[in-house]
Order: sequence, then structure tokens, then C-alpha cells
Amino acid sequence: MQLDKQKRTSSQQFEYFRENSCEKCRDLLNSFDENEKMSNDDDGSNSLNDRLHRTEIELAEKKVQLREALTENEELIRQLRQYSFNSTDSDANLRPNSTVSWISKTVNSIKEATNSTNRMKVN
Repeated sequence: MQLDKQKRTSSQQFEYFRENSCEKCRDLLNSFDENEKMSNDDDGSNSLNDRLHRTEIELAEKKVQLREALTENEELIRQLRQYSFNSTDSDANLRPNSTVSWISKTVNSIKEATNSTNRMKVN
């Protein structure tokens, strides 16, 4: 895991500084290292790793829930389109000339409006 890699890198850097420092600094780094080890022994790394692991599991569960929700939405959209398509087909089968009659009514009303406009201009 990335956390382990960072921990190893930090430890290596710490060791490098401890080895290449003066006696006074080395004592300070050693005391810091001992305090760090004691705090890690108490509850540190295990609880941190546990929290990290729980968070990773929670994230994975959320991703699964998101994928399931998206899949369900896609399925509902597909069903809606299929229903809409079937509904349009059944309406057309019940009234086969409905589209044609709608278009002819529209054209006739445009013609009538044009004729009435022309009559007004003539008078």
C-alpha cells in the first residue's frame, strides 16, 4: 500500500539523518525515535492501519452502491424508452391516419388563413 511505502521512505530518511548527524543531534533523533516507538506500541500504527482499512472498505462499498444506482437508472431509462416506443406504436395502430389527418388539418388551416387574408386585401 502507499502508506507502507511512505513509511519505509520516511524511516530510511530518518536513518540517514541519524547516521550523518553530530552527536548532539543524534541523541535528539534517538530520543524522538524512542518516543515514537512507545506511542506506536500503545495504539498508534495498528489503530491507524485499522482506520485506513475501514475507510478503504467503506470507499469500496460506496463505489459499489454508486455503480448499482447508475445501472438501475440506465435500466429504468431503457424501460421508459421501450414503453414510450411501444406506446407510440400502439397509438399509431389504433389511429393509422391520425398523423396524416393532423398534417392535412394543419395545411388546410394555413390555406384558409391565407385565403381570408387575400380576401381582405382585395376588399
